[in-house]
Amino acid sequence: MHLSFCCAVLSFAVAFATLRGEEDIFEFDFSEGLGLFVPLNPENWVTEDGGVSGIASLKTPGKHRPPVRRPREYAILEDKVWKDYEFIIRAQSREDISKTGRDITLIFGYQDDLHFYYVHICAESNGRFHNVIMKVAGEERFMIQEPALPEVRLREGWNDIKLTHLSTGAISIYVGDMDTPFMVACDTAYEGGVIGFGCFDDRGWFDDIVVTGKLVEE
Repeated sequence: MHLSFCCAVLSFAVAFATLRGEEDIFEFDFSEGLGLFVPLNPENWVTEDGGVSGIASLKTPGKHRPPVRRPREYAILEDKVWKDYEFIIRAQSREDISKTGRDITLIFGYQDDLHFYYVHICAESNGRFHNVIMKVAGEERFMIQEPALPEVRLREGWNDIKLTHLSTGAISIYVGDMDTPFMVACDTAYEGGVIGFGCFDDRGWFDDIVVTGKLVEE
């Protein structure tokens, strides 16, 4: 791992620790539908009975939207801008385990549909677009994660996922092991923004969201 990324992750850990006790917290379990989450295409989503609570279900994959390839379907926590935050979610791919490209995608630093970050958590790594952190910037997108080929962490069944994003640019992604990130990045294009979840071109289930950090706009 490059020294610059190590420094970014360390600065995140120190700075994020100072937020404890002065943070905003958002928790949601989909027992009341999608709530404040706004889907890109509402017809592609339903909420299902998950037993103890509800589950957000992306039942139909989205479609490509020019001018740049980016997640085809997602739901965002609209009008709530977060900085220096931790985003935790449980998620499961609805695709058959034989599909190596199946994915779960988190949206963050979202400014609009052409300016945001996303993490593509995939059942394979290829150093191009599977298992990556991407920055969408207008008509271009850029791979920004280290390492270039992260280990595969997406498993069959439910996955515990955590994303941390600091306004200094430090980004860390955790799946399963919530103490050790398997992807990190440092980029300052979008210091804060809206968060969301979905899939690049698949279907998925989502539940038990907790966002902790600084809510700077509602």
